[in-house]
Amino acid sequence: MYLTAEERREIIRTLSKAQRSALHIFSKLSQQSYFANVLASHKGTERYVFDGFIDHGGVRKSVTCLCGKPLRYEFILRDIKSGGKISLGRTHFQRELDIPDQIARQVHKGIHQINIELDEILDKFWRGENKLPKTIEEHITIIDLTEEIKCLMSANLPLLRRHMDYLFDITKGLRQPSTKHIDAKELLCKEFQDVLSGVTPYEQYIGGLYGEAIEGYLLRNKGYEPTYRIIDYLIKFYGLPNQLLYGQHALHKFFRMYLGNHPNYVEHNEKINEFKHIANMTEKQKERALVSKRSRKY
Repeated sequence: MYLTAEERREIIRTLSKAQRSALHIFSKLSQQSYFANVLASHKGTERYVFDGFIDHGGVRKSVTCLCGKPLRYEFILRDIKSGGKISLGRTHFQRELDIPDQIARQVHKGIHQINIELDEILDKFWRGENKLPKTIEEHITIIDLTEEIKCLMSANLPLLRRHMDYLFDITKGLRQPSTKHIDAKELLCKEFQDVLSGVTPYEQYIGGLYGEAIEGYLLRNKGYEPTYRIIDYLIKFYGLPNQLLYGQHALHKFFRMYLGNHPNYVEHNEKINEFKHIANMTEKQKERALVSKRSRKY
């Protein structure tokens, strides 16, 4: 799905301020998530958090790389320890993180894909394709929504095809209950059954097998990370069994409880609470909220 520059401008003009703000936040969330997933297994990149990407449309003398070169494509990184931000061009971005060409190409490809997804959202909005199927809508209040989905729904913007696929998958168990006399829990591996029954404390199971991986993930990712994304990461890289119970990972609620007690994840939750409403705030409201937040710190 590609829109011309003129089509894109025309549709954006019809969006409310809250919708334009939500679209910007969605883009940043997608960029951070993609960057984190691509670089998760590459040693040395844990120093930075990806804070955004900007295509300025042409080389801007006012926007420069860390090395002083004017930029068109600006990669913004935040140092985890100092909190400081740096702007890098494509070449310096790869050199600074010491990442191989293959991974650098994946990052560039992912950012290009995010731009295509923004066009998909705008095209659906223009066509009025904004309603959820009834089979999803009736369960929407009881499932774990990603921050991307919350962001778009809060501003009454259409969801992407991949969001719809996720919602269909996660509600499948709710739409199709287990057959007659078979207890779905009996189909799970024994270690999951032990956690669900309380034979093995969930803190012991999750902390013992995945605590170190979760710690590293949370240190690298300071953005909005829902529970399902961390579970997907553990499935992909650390061998967590991928077994579902009633449409979600069998230990989803236990991972949520475990993460809820993690200091870095509490910070994420606080940010999410602030984020939920930012798309609908005016500039004056945002300014007042920022002043209020600063006053609470002192």
